[in-house]
Amino acid sequence: MIRKAFLYEQFFRLISIWLLLNFPTTPSQSQQSAYMFELKNADYDHQLLLFSLQGIVNKRGPRLFYDTKELFWQWRPSDEKWVEYYSKRKDIKFLKIESLKELLDIFKKDIKGLAVYDPNIDATRYIACTYAGLEDLIPISPSMLEKEPYIKEFPIKRNLLEPKRSNKEWWEWAIKNLLPLCNKKMVYSAGHSHDDVNLGGDPGIIIGLDFAVSRKMFIFNLSPAERPSSIYGKPIPGYPEEARLFDEIMDKLDKPAGVWGWAEPEGDFAIRVSSHNNYVMCCGAPNLSFHSKVPLNKGFKFRQLNKFTLSNTKLEEKYHIAFVTNEGDTPKIVASWQAGGWLNPHRGEVAINWGINPILVAEFPAMMEAYYSTATSNDYFFAGVSGAGYVFIDKLSDFDSFVKHTAHYLKIADEAVIDAWSTSESLKLYSRYAEIADLMGMLRNPRGEARINYLD
Repeated sequence: MIRKAFLYEQFFRLISIWLLLNFPTTPSQSQQSAYMFELKNADYDHQLLLFSLQGIVNKRGPRLFYDTKELFWQWRPSDEKWVEYYSKRKDIKFLKIESLKELLDIFKKDIKGLAVYDPNIDATRYIACTYAGLEDLIPISPSMLEKEPYIKEFPIKRNLLEPKRSNKEWWEWAIKNLLPLCNKKMVYSAGHSHDDVNLGGDPGIIIGLDFAVSRKMFIFNLSPAERPSSIYGKPIPGYPEEARLFDEIMDKLDKPAGVWGWAEPEGDFAIRVSSHNNYVMCCGAPNLSFHSKVPLNKGFKFRQLNKFTLSNTKLEEKYHIAFVTNEGDTPKIVASWQAGGWLNPHRGEVAINWGINPILVAEFPAMMEAYYSTATSNDYFFAGVSGAGYVFIDKLSDFDSFVKHTAHYLKIADEAVIDAWSTSESLKLYSRYAEIADLMGMLRNPRGEARINYLD
């Protein structure tokens, strides 16, 4: 028995040495360790590389976290606070990485090669990002390949410099050949202005690319504005060919599907997505691929502390004031700790209704656990905008299926009140929504005598 025990001990010792030699630096989830890299002074193309790499790496667990600093404008200390939270509550140890070269060296086993795009043909840039999700390739331009020579050790697996195609032709090729291979329930709109096409150009939109890559989304960059429109008062022409391609992507999804990311003009974007019975998930938040892989604490349940009921409510002739926060369609508001408001020491002194898309509870349970586990009896979560995804409810092509989709996620998040937006006075739709989803209450977008005021 002693001899057998000794042999077992030697066997496991040899296995341990082999694992250390073959996987010397990459942490495993069981070790509860992850690498952290500070994202600074990175131009747009380097951001595409870094976020794509993060999405590839985090497919296997919460292994790579970025401190995005100034890039995440919603609340600058957000990432720092998540590191602090996960260190204390999840016992994750964060190991700092100092350079891109070191980052690539550590995770070189995860990278299957390169997808080289043509910076003069915008479509190839996002096709390369789609390949990051599908084939674990990092997107890179020819100039970056020359400036970062150590990247040349990775083989070029997809060369998008050839054949020579126009931007439109590349999109048509990608929709035909790549979209069928991608996630049919999620796509990603990069929302980054290109050429003379103004999509808004919010620098915070591409920050969610890692999640798109980790979930094998089709990634595109097309204007939703078919006709002349405006972005925050600035007139823009229409882009009918881009809008047609946008529609083609929407048609090929398993509906209702989430359109993560963003595009401007907002109205054109939301209406075009809604008309195909899909919904907008604004995104614009960092480290979503990391958050999605952090496990829940054992036995944790998403339950609200404050259980309102209508049966014991007495109606009186008086004014009521409700404090409501609502970027509820977006992961960025929860990734930013409600723009810092959740960490305010006075939270809980006044009743606040916090807009939380119930899909976020399903997709990022550990991140949402931070809210549900620290909520007071004066914190209430409701679903916005307009339930499980941002839509205009009067533009939906299959209203009932979207509402049933919302009802499913409301149960997961223990929510019973929603915010719903419409482009018209659709009282019958609101009533039907409440009936199908078994709602306790609804908020409508500001109209008439609602007296909704936005505070700074």
